[in-house]
Amino acid sequence: AIVVKKPWAAMLVSGEKVWELRGKRTGHRGRVAIAESGTGALIGECVLIDCKPVGHRGPGEALVPPQLHPENFLGLPQNVDRHRVNNFNEVPYHQVWAYVMSKPIKYVYPIPYAHPRGAVTWVKLARTGLQTDTSKTTRKAPTVKTALPKTSKQK
Repeated sequence: AIVVKKPWAAMLVSGEKVWELRGKRTGHRGRVAIAESGTGALIGECVLIDCKPVGHRGPGEALVPPQLHPENFLGLPQNVDRHRVNNFNEVPYHQVWAYVMSKPIKYVYPIPYAHPRGAVTWVKLARTGLQTDTSKTTRKAPTVKTALPKTSKQK
């Protein structure tokens, strides 16, 4: 699971936000649970499909576009709609990466999990299996040491 602060976690699982901004790149790809920071709960899942540089701190500490792909700059209007951050002073990173998410699923009920001490970005979950419904609107959540409730796909 990836740990995401409020309100960004809910925006990811609803599909309102598709870029999660981070200070380090990741090589992870595939379905990840979204753990809402401070709640001890998983609120949904997304598929992490890409990780791309979207800016860095330049002279004077202003955010500037990545040199190789300036079209990915987080400050461009079309990209603000992807990450939903309006105040770039809230972005504390020197290098800024976008974890690109797709196929969001919001759980009908939050699923409690044991948050390991010191975990900041990633949490490894115990998993006994994944059961899926063949319809496009529902998905059963992965088993995390207890029986889990049904889920509802939101977009």
